[in-house]
Amino acid sequence: ASSRALQECLAGLENRPELSALQLSQDTTTTEYVPSGETVSDHQFDSTVTFGPKECERERKKLEDAWRHAYMTIEELVETNEAACNDDTCEAAVQAELDTA
Repeated sequence: ASSRALQECLAGLENRPELSALQLSQDTTTTEYVPSGETVSDHQFDSTVTFGPKECERERKKLEDAWRHAYMTIEELVETNEAACNDDTCEAAVQAELDTA
């Protein structure tokens, strides 16, 4: 948007303080979206937690076990990666070959 359009938009805020700058800058010539025959589900998801204390404890235990397993796997991968990065087997073999030549 040009600076003139921005200035006009900000000036419009003084005249219509109940509107946001975004509402003032919107193109009023566009038509409202009309679905093209797709069906929309009316299903609403309930986000209310219904677990009791025992179920929460079981879930907590499962999550802790999963976290522990993931942590150990990552730690093992890091160690393997560090070992591979610090491996000088190839360089040592080449050097040994050069030394015997």
